[in-house]
Amino acid sequence: MKKALIVVTNHSKYESLNRATGAWFSEVTHFAKDFYDEGYDVDFVSPNGGYIPLDPVSIQPEMMSREDWKYYTDHEYMNKFGNSLSPDEVNSNEYEVIYFAGGHGAVWDLKDNTQLNEIALDIYNNNGVISSVCHGAVGLLNIKKEEDYIVKGKNVTGFTNSEEESNGTTDYMPYLLEDEFKNIGAQFKKEEDWSEFAVTDGRIVTGQNPQSGHAVAKEVLNIISKN
Repeated sequence: MKKALIVVTNHSKYESLNRATGAWFSEVTHFAKDFYDEGYDVDFVSPNGGYIPLDPVSIQPEMMSREDWKYYTDHEYMNKFGNSLSPDEVNSNEYEVIYFAGGHGAVWDLKDNTQLNEIALDIYNNNGVISSVCHGAVGLLNIKKEEDYIVKGKNVTGFTNSEEESNGTTDYMPYLLEDEFKNIGAQFKKEEDWSEFAVTDGRIVTGQNPQSGHAVAKEVLNIISKN
C-alpha cells in the first residue's frame, strides 16, 4: 500500500490570547482527499499523538466547501483527529511523502520537534517529498541536512506577513513564518493574499495559505509519479 504522512498540531490555544486554535480542517483534508483518490493510505501524526484540535474558525460554514462537509461527516475519517500517531509509532520507511498541515497551533509545536524533523529527513533521504501548507511550513524551519538548513537557498512559501496582518494575529505570534524563512536563507515566494499558490523546488513543495492544499498535493503527486 502506498502511504502518505500528514503532520498535524496538538496545540489548541493561542499562548497570549483567550482564543482557540488548532489544525485548519481544509488544509489537512484537501491534501488527504487527493491522496485517497490516488489509492494512498494516509496516516496522521502529531507531536504528542492522540487528539488533534481543530481551529473552530476553520469549520465555520463560510469556510467549508461541499467537499469539506463530506469528510467532516465521515466518522471513519474524523476518528483520525482523535487517534493520531505519535512520532515513536512512525516508521519513516513506509512513506513517500510527509506533509505538514497548518493552523496557527502549528506555530507552537511543529517548529522545534526533533523527532518529526528526523522523520521528515528520513523520508527525504529515501527519495521522498517534504511538503507543507500555510503555517505548517514551520515544520521545515529546523530540518537540517549535512549541518545546513534543508530549505537554505530553496524556493518556498507559506503564510505571509501580510496575510497574518490581515488576519489580525500578528501581535499574538511568537515569530512570523515569512521572516523565519528569510532568516535562514530560504528564497520566500508569494502571491496575492489568500490566493492559491504552491512552490516546488526539487523534492520540497510548499503552499502559501489555506487555499493551497490541493495545489500542494497536485505538485507532490507529480513528483512522485516521476520517481
